[in-house]
Amino acid sequence: MLSGRKGEFQTKSSVYCTLWPTKVMSRHEGTEIPADIKVELLSDYQMQRLKELKDWIYEQRVEHRREKQRDEKARARAAAKARAPKQLRLGD
Repeated sequence: MLSGRKGEFQTKSSVYCTLWPTKVMSRHEGTEIPADIKVELLSDYQMQRLKELKDWIYEQRVEHRREKQRDEKARARAAAKARAPKQLRLGD
């Protein structure tokens, strides 16, 4: 997994960025991919790194979604508390 260090993300994203142009450009007729950047297959190591990158991206999305839900709940709780009538203490 990625620990959040910039260098690690760049390393993992380079695996994806190596394969992506080949796949996208090959869909368009008349586009030739230079032989020095053309990638047809990834090694097992690169496939593992790509899987780790995808897992890391998914985890980041889930974490962000959870934080957003927590913030929304806290705001809703604060708004409900602000709307609630003040309780009077009798007998004090």
